[in-house]
Amino acid sequence: MNYYKSKRKPYKRSEAGTLYMNLHPTCEACENWQSEELHHILSRRSGGPDEEWNWLALCKACHLVFHSVGRASFAKRYPWLEDKIKAACDKMGRKFDKE
Repeated sequence: MNYYKSKRKPYKRSEAGTLYMNLHPTCEACENWQSEELHHILSRRSGGPDEEWNWLALCKACHLVFHSVGRASFAKRYPWLEDKIKAACDKMGRKFDKE
Protein backbone atom coordinates (compact mmCIF):
# COMPACT_ATOMS: atom_id res chain seq x y z
CA MET A 1 0.00 0.00 0.00
CA ASN A 2 1.37 3.42 -0.93
CA TYR A 3 0.99 6.42 1.31
CA TYR A 4 1.33 10.04 0.25
CA LYS A 5 4.42 11.61 1.76
CA SER A 6 4.55 15.37 2.09
CA LYS A 7 7.63 17.04 0.64
CA ARG A 8 7.28 19.99 3.00
CA LYS A 9 9.54 20.27 5.99
CA PRO A 10 7.86 19.95 9.37
CA TYR A 11 6.89 23.28 10.90
CA LYS A 12 9.16 24.33 13.74
CA ARG A 13 7.33 26.71 16.03
CA SER A 14 9.15 29.93 16.87
CA GLU A 15 9.79 31.03 20.46
CA ALA A 16 7.14 33.72 20.00
CA GLY A 17 4.69 31.07 18.77
CA THR A 18 5.40 28.91 21.81
CA LEU A 19 4.83 31.91 24.08
CA TYR A 20 1.53 32.66 22.28
CA MET A 21 0.38 29.06 22.82
CA ASN A 22 1.33 29.30 26.51
CA LEU A 23 -0.71 32.52 26.83
CA HIS A 24 -3.72 30.80 25.19
CA PRO A 25 -4.00 27.42 26.91
CA THR A 26 -7.57 26.83 25.71
CA CYS A 27 -8.83 26.91 22.14
CA GLU A 28 -9.64 30.44 21.03
CA ALA A 29 -12.61 29.18 19.00
CA CYS A 30 -14.57 26.63 21.04
CA GLU A 31 -13.03 27.69 24.38
CA ASN A 32 -13.59 24.15 25.69
CA TRP A 33 -10.50 22.17 24.81
CA GLN A 34 -6.77 22.60 25.23
CA SER A 35 -5.15 24.49 22.37
CA GLU A 36 -2.72 22.18 20.61
CA GLU A 37 -2.07 23.78 17.24
CA LEU A 38 -0.89 27.22 16.20
CA HIS A 39 -2.96 28.14 13.14
CA HIS A 40 -1.87 30.84 10.72
CA ILE A 41 -4.94 32.79 9.55
CA LEU A 42 -3.14 33.51 6.28
CA SER A 43 -0.91 30.54 5.59
CA ARG A 44 2.84 30.93 5.50
CA ARG A 45 2.74 29.25 2.11
CA SER A 46 0.60 32.09 0.74
CA GLY A 47 2.83 34.75 2.28
CA GLY A 48 1.26 35.06 5.72
CA PRO A 49 3.86 35.99 8.33
CA ASP A 50 4.75 34.12 11.49
CA GLU A 51 3.47 36.90 13.76
CA GLU A 52 0.95 37.15 16.59
CA TRP A 53 -1.72 39.04 14.61
CA ASN A 54 -1.79 36.12 12.14
CA TRP A 55 -2.14 33.34 14.74
CA LEU A 56 -4.96 31.45 16.40
CA ALA A 57 -4.39 28.88 19.15
CA LEU A 58 -6.80 26.08 18.26
CA CYS A 59 -7.64 22.57 19.37
CA LYS A 60 -7.24 19.87 16.72
CA ALA A 61 -10.97 19.72 15.99
CA CYS A 62 -11.34 23.48 15.42
CA HIS A 63 -8.16 23.52 13.32
CA LEU A 64 -9.68 20.88 11.03
CA VAL A 65 -12.93 22.86 10.87
CA PHE A 66 -11.05 26.04 9.86
CA HIS A 67 -9.39 24.23 6.96
CA SER A 68 -12.57 22.47 5.86
CA VAL A 69 -14.97 25.45 5.90
CA GLY A 70 -12.62 28.39 5.21
CA ARG A 71 -12.03 31.63 7.08
CA ALA A 72 -15.34 33.39 6.37
CA SER A 73 -17.50 30.44 7.45
CA PHE A 74 -15.25 29.85 10.47
CA ALA A 75 -15.65 33.50 11.50
CA LYS A 76 -19.44 33.18 11.24
CA ARG A 77 -19.33 30.11 13.44
CA TYR A 78 -17.10 31.87 16.02
CA PRO A 79 -18.04 35.58 15.79
CA TRP A 80 -15.65 36.65 18.59
CA LEU A 81 -12.78 35.79 16.18
CA GLU A 82 -14.24 37.61 13.17
CA ASP A 83 -12.51 40.94 13.86
CA LYS A 84 -9.10 39.29 14.22
CA ILE A 85 -9.54 37.26 11.04
CA LYS A 86 -10.76 40.30 9.07
CA ALA A 87 -7.89 42.44 10.41
CA ALA A 88 -5.34 39.86 9.27
CA CYS A 89 -6.89 39.78 5.80
CA ASP A 90 -6.92 43.59 5.62
CA LYS A 91 -3.32 43.83 6.77
CA MET A 92 -2.21 41.50 3.97
CA GLY A 93 -4.56 43.00 1.36
CA ARG A 94 -6.57 39.79 1.01
CA LYS A 95 -10.31 39.39 0.69
CA PHE A 96 -11.98 38.15 3.84
CA ASP A 97 -14.71 36.18 2.09
CA LYS A 98 -12.35 34.39 -0.31
CA GLU A 99 -11.95 30.84 0.96
